Amino acid sequence: MLPVKDGVSCCKEIRAFSDTPIIMLTAKKTENDRVIGLQAGVDDYVCKPFSAKELMLRIKVILKRSGITSKVEELGLILDKDGYLLKYLNCEVKLTNLEFSLLKLLMHKPGRIYSREQILELAYNNDRDISDRAIDSHIKNIRKKIRKINIEKNVIETIYGAGFRFVTLDKVISI
Repeated sequence: MLPVKDGVSCCKEIRAFSDTPIIMLTAKKTENDRVIGLQAGVDDYVCKPFSAKELMLRIKVILKRSGITSKVEELGLILDKDGYLLKYLNCEVKLTNLEFSLLKLLMHKPGRIYSREQILELAYNNDRDISDRAIDSHIKNIRKKIRKINIEKNVIETIYGAGFRFVTLDKVISI
């Protein structure tokens, strides 16, 4: 049980401003509890105890249905957070922590233009003192690494006066 307010109230508050997927993990097992949770706007309702494998499958289904995950694996383009790798078909390239964070940000919403200021705020640790022009250098390095894994298309576009955006290979790609 949550300490200050219940999960249903939290869900309703989140739904007031966001459609982010919500899975309610709860000890409340009655049909009435499940109905109340689903009416509050949860995408799935999982009762304790549950298996980790089942929960992971439920998460994948909801993310796929919501459009947060995509055709990355079908297309062969994978951003691997465990090894800070960008993989495409049978090739892979190691990214630095900053390159990984920057590429992850851009890939999260293909087509969205991020200004240098937004990139500094969202992709870089606040404890670093970094110039917004350093982003140009990181983008240049990422583009080189992308070419190393046999992607010839420029998937990171520079939008003059606005910033940068990730464009897809053929279909929508995100992480």
